[in-house]
Amino acid sequence: MNVLKTRLMARENVPLADKVCPRCDKRYTEYPALSRRGNVDICSACGSREGWIDYAPIDKLPLVILHEEKVFHEKIGEDYKVWLEWKRGLPQ
Repeated sequence: MNVLKTRLMARENVPLADKVCPRCDKRYTEYPALSRRGNVDICSACGSREGWIDYAPIDKLPLVILHEEKVFHEKIGEDYKVWLEWKRGLPQ
């Protein structure tokens, strides 16, 4: 069974009302987004936010955003330094 099918089946077994976004800690009922930071479901608003953070040049991001990224990476057990190096390597 492929990874996508496994993830979709796992999502079907958890009622949407019981979901809490690990990024913003709010409950959500819409279909989840897959975080770009790790194999974690997040709310749609945080999914869009991650996209905009990835799109914005690193020198234009406020320090509070970079701190939030570090905290979230730690929360989900991913390496913040890997993301930061990737982000710094993007064309400005």
